Order: sequence, then structure tokens, then C-alpha cells
Amino acid sequence: MQKRFDLPVMHHFTCVKHTTSALRSAIAEMKRAGICNILALKGDPPVNEPNYRPGPDEPRFGYELIKLIREYGGHFAVGVAGFPEGHINTPTKELDSKYLKIKQDAGADFVATQLFFDNTIYYEFTERVRKEGVTMRLLPGILPITDYAKLIQFCQTCGATIPQFIKDMFEPLANDPDATYKKGVEFAIKQCQDLIDHGSPGLHFFCLNKVEPITTVYKALKR
Repeated sequence: MQKRFDLPVMHHFTCVKHTTSALRSAIAEMKRAGICNILALKGDPPVNEPNYRPGPDEPRFGYELIKLIREYGGHFAVGVAGFPEGHINTPTKELDSKYLKIKQDAGADFVATQLFFDNTIYYEFTERVRKEGVTMRLLPGILPITDYAKLIQFCQTCGATIPQFIKDMFEPLANDPDATYKKGVEFAIKQCQDLIDHGSPGLHFFCLNKVEPITTVYKALKR
């Protein structure tokens, strides 16, 4: 992707079920290959091992992976995940903020957040983590709604809230794919424009391997 299209590319890198030595080898290979951007994630347990627990030589947390990446100094730009509503497995938002600060202290450069639909959630998240000392860029996660049934499944998995106003907007259109798609694009443009107007440092789109409707949304934004 980098060589063929001359585009910045970010490698998603998880540490689940990998030993420290295996991770070091993978990072070294990335450097040799010219990869310079990594999204460092703890990762989810394997689907067939929901109760999986890391072994004695396997990192348990994302910040441990970041420290391994930082053994190469500033070669890599390191992004991490952030959770405006708090991580699904973290008991309080305050603790979640502390965890994000730990990632920053380990060497993270910026945050790509979990998806949300109510922008006040992102603004409150920003205020919360800034009080904890997090100074990294916080890129809001955007998922244009094109299939309401799949959206419900997606949010159940990741723990993102579907606000009542979204339900009121899309439930009546659930059996009309074209109307859902149109309304989803309209809402995504409005949501993104509000974030930009309020100083968002960028946007992180969950494109799900599809060019559209991301291209349409992007071109409609005033920057």
C-alpha cells in the first residue's frame, strides 16, 4: 500500500496470544519492511477461547506492547484505542482515563476512539482525559449507519451506546435499505461537521473495507 499508492498506512497490531520475543521479532520485521505507523492494541481473546488468559511471557495490556515498540525510539508513530464511554471491561470512566494516561506515558502518540453517535460523549471524554493529563490527539471514531440491524450487533459487541434519537431516526427505516443509507450518510456528515467545527484534530472512520459512503461523507465536509 505504501509503495504502490504512496499513502500513509497504519498497521493494526495486537499482542493477544503472542510472547514478548515473538512481538519483538514482529516489530523488528516491520521496521525492516519500512512500516512506520502502528496502532497498538491489546486485542480481543480468540473467539473459541473467550476465557483465554495470557501466559507468563505474554503481555497482558496494551501499554506493554507500546513499550516494546518504543525500544526502537521514535521510528514508529504509535496510535492507541480510546473509549469515550469507557472500555466495556473497565468498571469506571475515571479508571479508564487513568489507563489511557498509562498508554501515553508508555509512548503512545495519538488516540483513535471507539465509535459513538452523540458528540457530547466525545466532548465529555475529551474533558475527562485532559483532566487526567492526557495531551495526545483524540481522533473521534465515526461509523456511518448503512444497515441498522448490523449496527445493533456491532454495538452490542463493542459496548457502544445507541442513543434514543438514533433509534427514533433509524428504526422506522429498518426495512428500507435505501432510505437507511441516505439517512445514515446525512447524519454522518452532520456529526462530522459538528466535530470539526468544535476543533476535532481529525476523524477516524470505521469504513469496514468499503470506499462508500466514506468518500461521500468526506467530500461533503467543510474544513
